[in-house]
Amino acid sequence: MNRLRRAVFGLSITAAICSLAPNIAQAADNKDSSQEFSKAADLTDIRSPASPPFELDAKLNVYGGNGAATPGSYKLIWLSPDEWREELTYGGYTRVRVGGKDEYWQQRSIDYESLQIHELSLAIDFASSLRNEKSPGKLRSRKESGGVLDCADGSSQPQMEYCFDPAQGTLALEQTISGPATMPYRFQYSNFVEFGQKRFPGTIQVATNKTPLADFFVERLVNIDKTNAPDFVPPAGASAWLTCSDPENPVAVNRVSPDYPATERLARHQGIVVIYALIATDGSVHNLQVLGASWPGLADAALAAVRQWRYKPRRCGGTPTPAETIIYSVFTLG
Repeated sequence: MNRLRRAVFGLSITAAICSLAPNIAQAADNKDSSQEFSKAADLTDIRSPASPPFELDAKLNVYGGNGAATPGSYKLIWLSPDEWREELTYGGYTRVRVGGKDEYWQQRSIDYESLQIHELSLAIDFASSLRNEKSPGKLRSRKESGGVLDCADGSSQPQMEYCFDPAQGTLALEQTISGPATMPYRFQYSNFVEFGQKRFPGTIQVATNKTPLADFFVERLVNIDKTNAPDFVPPAGASAWLTCSDPENPVAVNRVSPDYPATERLARHQGIVVIYALIATDGSVHNLQVLGASWPGLADAALAAVRQWRYKPRRCGGTPTPAETIIYSVFTLG
């Protein structure tokens, strides 16, 4: 579904975020990493044009800031890339998407995406991430969770490391590569479910800084031969979003750094402000929502700066289209 990754990061003073360090790297082998990415995508992409109609039902756990899990559900009815319906719900939040040719319609109970659902959506759509990596780095073998995986660095931003199960040919782990302005996200894929010639992860776990954000557990993945026509009618008031196989993602052309508030600096308050943003077709930012902040004063400063940001907008086939992203503003006392 070509979702935009957390592609931009606001920085203030000195950026310094801990990231998940990979385990000890072993000697690189001679495997072609591009082939590994392509093989894993082909093997696990149940939403490819050649896939038969199916229904996928899953349970969710969405974790709040206090670590408490809120249960939820996910359903995907898939006829073709041009005809599908996706429903996601947890707590008081609901999201419905209905697919059409080169677009989908979306209706949400709120006008922004939570951090947990933004990252979970990226994890569920992992096959698109694999296909979008045009020139990954060399494969290397390393130990992970008692086994050995073949890993390679992606070339897209923010840069991710992808690790594959050499015996199964499936993606096992995806995580942010260490950097001064990156958040340490980690997606784990396991318990693969057989579906015809495909394999889809029965369990997806999303975490940051070793703190769980969301879990995804497949309950049912079956072929279907009957559908309910109203399921594929866009909900009233739904907004349209363009999709394409090779989008031009937004590029920040004017990023204003936030001022470090004097009161927060004197109190030696530091931390990260996480902001949801909608990038409009003219490159301006809208619907700004603070998803997490260490201190209120830092949140206010970050919002004031991000409101001034401008982008070269996302494009599909040359046509500007809105895009959602997550922005991080990092405040540290260097």
